[in-house]
Amino acid sequence: MGVTKNKIIEHKIFKEHDLNKIMSYFIEVEKELVVEKQYNRLSFRVYYEDNTSIDNNNPDVLDETKLINAAHFTLSNLYQDLHIEIDLSKSKGRFSIRGQNKDWVDAKFSQLEDLIKAVPNQNKWLAGSISQFVIANLISAPFVLIVSYFFLTPIVDELTPNMFLGMFLHVFISSIAMLRLSTTYTNIEFDTSLEHLNKNKQRKNNIKYLAGTYLFPVVLVILQYST
Repeated sequence: MGVTKNKIIEHKIFKEHDLNKIMSYFIEVEKELVVEKQYNRLSFRVYYEDNTSIDNNNPDVLDETKLINAAHFTLSNLYQDLHIEIDLSKSKGRFSIRGQNKDWVDAKFSQLEDLIKAVPNQNKWLAGSISQFVIANLISAPFVLIVSYFFLTPIVDELTPNMFLGMFLHVFISSIAMLRLSTTYTNIEFDTSLEHLNKNKQRKNNIKYLAGTYLFPVVLVILQYST
């Protein structure tokens, strides 16, 4: 009876050398499978955002001029009923190992697990959907308060229309902020492309600039008018 071990991969930023290390692991394991070697099947497939993919049995599948959308690496030996797989996409990641010998499965699982642990972590506070919702509303609220105080109140004398305009503006801004956060801080991120092509790095730099030039001054203004 076969043994299978699985694990979910979360909040990781895979760089080129991380993916190369994982592919080297698959190659090394494939070399160890000398019994009925003709049944070995090794596959590295990378899917890119331009709707193209590269599929090969060697690690020559990474293209730094393209943005990666997903990656899928597998190694199997049908005769021995062995299977190693890692599946990565921006929303989720997982790896699994199956074999007839528990000690072999445990050893290979531990090796691959150590490689995954060495991969840099994504900011889990910014990658979580709940935290993104909270942050998006925190970004929107100060802006709406200032706009309402300095612009809407002088124009709209009545309280009810002012509240509806403020609520609409808050929902609109927080939705845009949450969309930007969700596309920037994905659960799994691929940092393998050339610097000027890396959209995520550009977005993260923009968010840092926004936090420094907008959020901090807004907080100061709110504190000033609340005292």
